[in-house]
Amino acid sequence: MSSTSIYYVYAYLRSKDSITAKAGTPYYIGKGKGRRCFEHYSGTKPPKDKARIILLETGLTELGSLAIERRLIRWWGRKDNKSGILFNLTDGGDGVSGHIPSPETLAKRSASLKGQKKPPRTAEQRANYAKAKIGKARPYMVGKPSWNKGLPQTDEHKAKRSVSMTGKKQSPEHLAKRLASMAANRIAKL
Repeated sequence: MSSTSIYYVYAYLRSKDSITAKAGTPYYIGKGKGRRCFEHYSGTKPPKDKARIILLETGLTELGSLAIERRLIRWWGRKDNKSGILFNLTDGGDGVSGHIPSPETLAKRSASLKGQKKPPRTAEQRANYAKAKIGKARPYMVGKPSWNKGLPQTDEHKAKRSVSMTGKKQSPEHLAKRLASMAANRIAKL
């Protein structure tokens, strides 16, 4: 596979029947490279169940992937023009991979965003966000060890860490968890 054959065509599949289509049929067809099929940019969101993201063709050139995308969208049809079951808003084949905006466009975009700030998250929003992240695997970290696990630490690093931790009190609950963990590790080594 050459370095230009890095594109693929993917489909998002329905999880349940709808008025217009059965479960298991596609609701979106797209073309991409890298992690594109798993990420939400705008428009149609990927399914929560990643098993419902299907790579239909891989190892394609950009031109080939755009042609297959067009053909599949034409085959399944679009909901917006009442020709089918897909949520695609175009006939496909109109990707802009590698587009580099002009300096003027970047300057206009920058000027329009200056002074705009998102309001800070409320305590409830932060709590909900934290709760949603608990137990979620990060797919890009699967099979990768922690970057510093097992690396020897210099005396300088140990001294800095010691200074940073000096005077910090740990809660009794935290100490109990640490002791239980250390005891479990010792038992496991026996």
